[in-house]
Amino acid sequence: MTGHSNRRPSSLAPLALLLLLSLLLVGGCGGGSDSPAPPEPGRLAVTLVDVEGQPVVDAWVILHDEEGAIERTERTDRSGQADLGEVERSRVTLTYAYLIEGETALFREIRTAVDVPVGDLRVIVDEIDEDLPPSLSDDEGLFSVTIVLSEDLSGDVVDLQPAYGVFAGGITSVDLFLLPEHLQSDDRFTLLAQRKSYGEETTGELVAWAVLYDQDVRSGDVLPLSLDREPRQVAVACSDDLAEFDLSARRKGVDYTLFFASEEEPADPDGSGRSLPQAETLAVADLEADSYAYEAKAIREGSQTAVSESRRLGEALPDRIDVTLPDYDFVAVSGDAEGPLSWTLETEEDLDLLLLSLRARETVEEGRDVCTEWVVFMEGHEGTMSFSLPALPDVLLGWVEDQVLRVSLTVLDMEGIDGYDELLEKAFGGSDPDAEALWARSGEWPARED
Repeated sequence: MTGHSNRRPSSLAPLALLLLLSLLLVGGCGGGSDSPAPPEPGRLAVTLVDVEGQPVVDAWVILHDEEGAIERTERTDRSGQADLGEVERSRVTLTYAYLIEGETALFREIRTAVDVPVGDLRVIVDEIDEDLPPSLSDDEGLFSVTIVLSEDLSGDVVDLQPAYGVFAGGITSVDLFLLPEHLQSDDRFTLLAQRKSYGEETTGELVAWAVLYDQDVRSGDVLPLSLDREPRQVAVACSDDLAEFDLSARRKGVDYTLFFASEEEPADPDGSGRSLPQAETLAVADLEADSYAYEAKAIREGSQTAVSESRRLGEALPDRIDVTLPDYDFVAVSGDAEGPLSWTLETEEDLDLLLLSLRARETVEEGRDVCTEWVVFMEGHEGTMSFSLPALPDVLLGWVEDQVLRVSLTVLDMEGIDGYDELLEKAFGGSDPDAEALWARSGEWPARED
């Protein structure tokens, strides 16, 4: 059993995969109705905006014909729109591409959406998470407060959330730099402190915790902390050993991690990760929150497929969590970017979406990388499938040629969605499938990167 201290709390969105749903084409042709009209031939226009609604200018938008060749290419204007004119088909395959200058890398992003309805479409492009270390600069923080601890930790470690801080090795005070995302919807601050024990028989087990609810803090405030609360016991059961388990809470718009274990991420002083057996009782902080959720992952070692479930647990944290993982299993994956890619998916489960991803990362100079990612959205099904990547203009072809592209496959099934068409209908109809889903299950190949 383990906890993880140096980790940002996870979102309550079902699976990190669901963030990819923001890349789906949304808005436009449905008019906001619950039952959008069937797509018809007509004018095709695509507007690219970022997550804040600002236009993405000078991006590429490519309309492909039914064989995947380039039928038309346009660049987005100052409003983020590319007008592709009249199209005689009701559904089309589109590719859009754009560049993002990050602090440590240049990101070259290509997205292809297969069989989407023709219309006036709006595309929300994804944010890039460079996984930079948290800033400890007071100039960048909203303000800072000092947390004072009186207890002798006797070798234990205390981590703080949502603003990250650690008590260890005789430290008795920690300065926290609060950012806007650390404050609740009422502009107050709730601090969670978790004391974890590391020893021969305990690996990050929670032994005590504390919370300061709804603090009206100002810069320079000193907050005393007493770790006097006992953990709550929550049983977790699954038919598989779990390679990863994340239990989280959301309080007034702020996320907290109550438990995290992963075989891939070191969480212990000796640098090792930990998996979770099929039945385990977790010691967790009984934090008062508006909602709770979990994400769980296991690995099918025979095929190297990772299967996951994420579920919203509602307003009350249960005493027992029963994890139900899907049976997705990718076998016989072959091919590369140069020719048809093929795979066989063995499953008796439903699925709403299949993602084919190709990624490469190249270091061009010290501290500076170029990252290339091409993600294809399509309908998936059980059995054998094959797919040939569509053609790209020369400038975009230059992004991917001479690159060692790693191929991955992902399938996704969401509560309340019955297949790819319904997923598109909900997105085009103005609803948010992510926000409405109580659970999501996925399968991903390969489970581990080489």
